[in-house]
Amino acid sequence: MPINATERPVLSDLIKGVMDFEEMTKTNFNFESVTVGGTATIGNIGIPVIWVNGNSQFEVFIAQDIAAAVTAGNSPLPDGSVVGILVGDNFGAGFNKSDVDLSAGDVSRTILYRGDVTISNAGMVWGTANAANQALFLDAMQDQRITTIASATVVTPTY
Repeated sequence: MPINATERPVLSDLIKGVMDFEEMTKTNFNFESVTVGGTATIGNIGIPVIWVNGNSQFEVFIAQDIAAAVTAGNSPLPDGSVVGILVGDNFGAGFNKSDVDLSAGDVSRTILYRGDVTISNAGMVWGTANAANQALFLDAMQDQRITTIASATVVTPTY
């Protein structure tokens, strides 16, 4: 009988390392609560988002022009970043009780938008973003000091 996974993604599926200063001081200055809009039904962890100045909100990243978003500016984030990754619902980082239908209206969500943080590409939920656009997004995240690691594919015991 097949077994279907029913557990929701957790924060540790995405974030693999956080700099010591944030952990020691519990300041969470890499995270922010933002307005997310659009038309999709999405989860709360691992979704890439981009600031859309014309709509005054973050939206799910698919193939939007990151350079144009940087040029347009007006991002509400403290450092002006225009891309981020959802890491929780309106209760904060790590909360992921249910999916949200963005077509029902804009929602408040928690995003990771600057580092020093290491994320796992396996924890990202890319939807319909193609490989080229994924690479552009991850390059923009690298500029914000968020690095990506690949998951190990084969582990061979040596005993």
